[in-house]
Amino acid sequence: MKNSNYDLQLTCTVTYKEHQIEFQFDPYNDCTSLDGLKEMAVLELQNNDEIEAEANGIDENEVEIEITDFEGVPDKWAKEINVWEFAEAFAESEQEMEVIEAALNLDINQSDIDEAFQGIYKDDKDFAYQMAQDLGAIDKYAKWPNNCIDWDKAASELMYDYSEYNGYYFRQL
Repeated sequence: MKNSNYDLQLTCTVTYKEHQIEFQFDPYNDCTSLDGLKEMAVLELQNNDEIEAEANGIDENEVEIEITDFEGVPDKWAKEINVWEFAEAFAESEQEMEVIEAALNLDINQSDIDEAFQGIYKDDKDFAYQMAQDLGAIDKYAKWPNNCIDWDKAASELMYDYSEYNGYYFRQL
């Protein structure tokens, strides 16, 4: 894990016969799948004082798990089958959670998020102008020809190589 912003602690509710317990887990460092979560749940049951008498004979088929608190996970990934993808991308990137969410919505490969991210802009024209400035293509102090450039057209052409989601811009790799 390399993201210093990473902090996901989800809650799992485990039901076994008449018993119900809850525990916190990290969907990247503690387990990376529903199967792994079920294994954790069985261990939690075995270590629970109230269930100690049954600890040696826990039937895994009778163990039901449900993630009941997805705090910090964007809605689209706040489902038991999707949270793993989000947790992995968030943990492995250096970006804030909103950048990860935008990248995943654009189907950007998890390993490419840091390299592809270009910044946050109000619109395509703002992005195109900043890119032109960063490349040294325009003099930010000159009025002409800057005031004659069709920034809508420049943005349209630039966006062939970039994608945007909610103001987050990414280079297509």
